[in-house]
Amino acid sequence: TMFFSGGIIPEYILVRNLNLLDSVWALVLPGLINPFYLIIMVSFLNNIPESLEESAEIDGSSHFRTLLSIMLPLSLP
Repeated sequence: TMFFSGGIIPEYILVRNLNLLDSVWALVLPGLINPFYLIIMVSFLNNIPESLEESAEIDGSSHFRTLLSIMLPLSLP
């Protein structure tokens, strides 16, 4: 079910577990992220050298700042 929709029952269970029944977010959130693009993004971010993350940590950067300042600019086309 990672590569295609699992069907209406798994989607209902997901929405129920997120307490989103009877809200607009129940329609928006499940379709927000395409699993194919998520797999591509994760595989790309795993190929970035750890030395960049370590050097940012040594300089005192937080995890969020490292993501914004190093990882995201490297992932631009």
